[in-house]
Amino acid sequence: MLNRGYARAQSGNLVGAITDYDECLQLNPKNAEAYCYRGCARKEQGDIKAALADFKQAIPVKLNYADAYLKRGIVRLEQGDLMRAMTSFDRALTIDHTLAQAFLRRGIALRLSGKEEQSRMDFAQWRKLDENLKSVLEKRIEEVTKKSTVAT
Repeated sequence: MLNRGYARAQSGNLVGAITDYDECLQLNPKNAEAYCYRGCARKEQGDIKAALADFKQAIPVKLNYADAYLKRGIVRLEQGDLMRAMTSFDRALTIDHTLAQAFLRRGIALRLSGKEEQSRMDFAQWRKLDENLKSVLEKRIEEVTKKSTVAT
């Protein structure tokens, strides 16, 4: 059910995904991934309060679940709750110091908080870890450069 819920969420069927996650949690109330995935689906539906509740429930079930902290931090960042967002990202990075998205999001929160130097360090770490993005950005820069050269 967890995999089916994830597939439904990826295809945009959030109601079906949440139903699958609910069933999964009825069978196993200690399934941290089901709480986290349901939280993501609820966030996509705009039910921020329920999403945060799901992330909160996932954390004690699986204490070192970096993704739950990351997702909770993203919601808090989107709400403008910068301090609590940074706390969530800090915790995610304490668990998994290779979590590129946590560096990116914490960097954004730091920049919005006026902490430029710290944000630059997080962005640098994010770029270092996210090689896939680096290659995408390099290709894009190359395309833009070629277009600029042709236009001049």
